[in-house]
Amino acid sequence: LIVKGIYTKYKMKSQDKHETPKIIFTMKTTAQPPKGISVIVPTYNRRSSLQLCIESLGKQRYETFEIIVVDAASTDVTAEFLLNLYEPRLRVLRLPRNCGASAARNAGIAAASMPLLAFTDDDCEAKEDWLRHLVSPFSDPSCGLVIGQAWYCNQHHRPRFPEKIVHNHNAAWPM
Repeated sequence: LIVKGIYTKYKMKSQDKHETPKIIFTMKTTAQPPKGISVIVPTYNRRSSLQLCIESLGKQRYETFEIIVVDAASTDVTAEFLLNLYEPRLRVLRLPRNCGASAARNAGIAAASMPLLAFTDDDCEAKEDWLRHLVSPFSDPSCGLVIGQAWYCNQHHRPRFPEKIVHNHNAAWPM
């Protein structure tokens, strides 16, 4: 979850010429967290998983949000499914060609109307309090970015973690 439209700046900073430079982020924030979240979901030929994703997003216990699905020129029935779907908070963008998930996310960012941006993939199902939990750290004015935890489940609904977990115990915000 990131703040859209708020001044952000980064620079490389090093205390010692032999030290690896650190990236320093500076943000203008307010005491009150911004209201409203644009949830951006890129998709390409994933109609069945996208349906579960949109259903889970529609059940969010958060007042002000929109769902922006960016269809990267799907060639299956995804576009038809989206045209016939009724979800009042849903906006659909259809790209003229498949440029990949990153380009789809960028198109979603450009179309977003809310001050906060959240990203999820079309094969994810969000718990009902996902957005509420993501936005709550923004009550701290020094918060500029929130990363949620992902659980991967196999066909028997047993959690698995295929990626290597990386820990940075010395990280702090602001840096």
